[in-house]
Amino acid sequence: MYRESSKAFDPCIRSLEAPVRLDGYFFSEKYFSDHAETIRSELTPPEFSDAGSLELKQRMASTESTALHVRRGDYVTNKNASERFWSCSLEYYEEAIDRVPSRGEVFVFSDDIPWARKNLRSSKPLVFVGEGSNHQKLANAGLRDLWLMTHADHHIIANSSFSWWGAWLADAGKGLKIAPRKWFNDPTIDDSDIIPERWLRI
Repeated sequence: MYRESSKAFDPCIRSLEAPVRLDGYFFSEKYFSDHAETIRSELTPPEFSDAGSLELKQRMASTESTALHVRRGDYVTNKNASERFWSCSLEYYEEAIDRVPSRGEVFVFSDDIPWARKNLRSSKPLVFVGEGSNHQKLANAGLRDLWLMTHADHHIIANSSFSWWGAWLADAGKGLKIAPRKWFNDPTIDDSDIIPERWLRI
């Protein structure tokens, strides 16, 4: 049994020999960067064929698009989660949108679209994914949203593994990936290896 001792990358994991059971998050691409292309090939969600999803994919492809993810859920409703994880501020999202070198549409993904629509402000056009008569709400909408994120040129993520994977699976050396500088509320947690060095933290 090998248990994760911190959130920082632990190079000792490379010397482990099977059989071994891993216990932890191991949330850093440093653990698997040598196999990045294989992982992108195997973990990128399959194509969605419904009309609403294909329409959104085409709309994202027709512009220099940005995927923006707002995570609320347990970060704001669960006491343990809200104490542990920082909830990204509106100032973070507004600055991140301004930093993206594109005037193209910003596609907003969230588990709380009504909140995002009410509170997000930008001079760039915002598209709230999950709203509108042309959008089909699927039973596996989360997987569909992840799939759509991989088609964006730029990404603004929350401190969430969901949007982290959406940006990482799309990251083939192009586009700007922006992540929050603060991930946890506890300043003693070392989160320096969670975000790839080529991404921007603000």
